Amino acid sequence: MAATLLEDYRAGFPRACVLFPDAAPTLSALRAADRKLALITNGSLRMQRAKLECLALPPLFDTILISDAEGISKPHPEIFARALERLNVTPAEAVFVGDHPDVDVAGARGAGMRAVWRRDPTVTRVVEADAVIDDIADLLALLGVAHQGL
Repeated sequence: MAATLLEDYRAGFPRACVLFPDAAPTLSALRAADRKLALITNGSLRMQRAKLECLALPPLFDTILISDAEGISKPHPEIFARALERLNVTPAEAVFVGDHPDVDVAGARGAGMRAVWRRDPTVTRVVEADAVIDDIADLLALLGVAHQGL
């Protein structure tokens, strides 16, 4: 029974994932502005790949780092360094956006990057970030990228 439930979860969960409504248009606007984009995610290779494919995200990124495949997870600075290297940018040129104060924001800052926190209303403590946004589309104004109808 446990094995059946686990397999059902693994098969169904990726298809149940939903992007924030403004995520795809924002990523497309960043691409149109010739911004290099990387995605760093913690989790198993199988599960994360399935989720990313279901969400049609891979074509929107120049590189994708999945912790299971990299052998290292956020918040370790090395996974951020690998993304920077693959994009051929310095930490000072990069901005990392995440919703987890410790794993994403502190991790990116620990790697020397600017960190933008996409506010999570369930987090009530002060989050030390370089900027805070409520919606993914807010990133465009923050980065000075023109956008159409977001």
